[in-house]
Amino acid sequence: MNSYPKLFSSSLNSKMKRWNLKALFLLHLLILFLFASLFFPPTKALWKILDTTLFHLLNSTLEGPLWWQTFWAAANHPWADWLEDLCILSFFAAYLFTGSPFVRPRRLAELLLCAAYSAAVIYFFNRLFIREQLHYYWPSPSAFFENAIHLNDKIPWISIKDSSLKSFPGDHATTALLFASFYGYLVRGRLALFAAAYAALLCLPRLITGAHWVSDILVGSASIVLFFLSWLFCSPLFHTLSNLLEKSFILLLRLKRKWARLEFGARDELRP
Repeated sequence: MNSYPKLFSSSLNSKMKRWNLKALFLLHLLILFLFASLFFPPTKALWKILDTTLFHLLNSTLEGPLWWQTFWAAANHPWADWLEDLCILSFFAAYLFTGSPFVRPRRLAELLLCAAYSAAVIYFFNRLFIREQLHYYWPSPSAFFENAIHLNDKIPWISIKDSSLKSFPGDHATTALLFASFYGYLVRGRLALFAAAYAALLCLPRLITGAHWVSDILVGSASIVLFFLSWLFCSPLFHTLSNLLEKSFILLLRLKRKWARLEFGARDELRP
């Protein structure tokens, strides 16, 4: 069969095509509040207390046994990023391959859109715009406090980056929050809760080593994620782009089947 069933009910389709201006407005108010809290003296003082207290609480654990230090050093190694990406891919695979084969083109379109959108946010906004153009950043706690415990000194045979002069916003945290948000929007239920817990774990290694302040994540990364996902999900953009990709996949599948039939027919004609 060349036809594919509708993946959404008509009511859901029509809802997804409309703007949700109320949610968009409220999310932008939340973003404004988060950023303002970094500069308004009373809330700025609270962030300073939270940042400092949490850093010393987590970083002090690195005075523990060698296996503990080695574990967190390995968790901050670049190779660990590949393992983390494989875990994220396993979450995506669970979403892609559960359910009817007819929904896979749509789900593949959604997942590819999530991956491309996340990569664009990290590279163009976090790195090129905020750090290179705005020059808006500050040193991480391990670069700020002289008494910080550096894993590079404790575990010299594992090369890691445990400090940064440009810790705001956190790229790893932005990636983790984008993943959890996308997954929660698409999947929901238990798998979405597991994805949220996994995203929180992804943020932990940088917090323990002092490569990021907690405000880098709760204000910087969270605000970026809220801004870009609000425009994606509170507008017809996600629905439109997913439809475009889905139609492309279905067209490719049909062309592949047509080519297979032509090839099979040509082989029949060549038989004696």
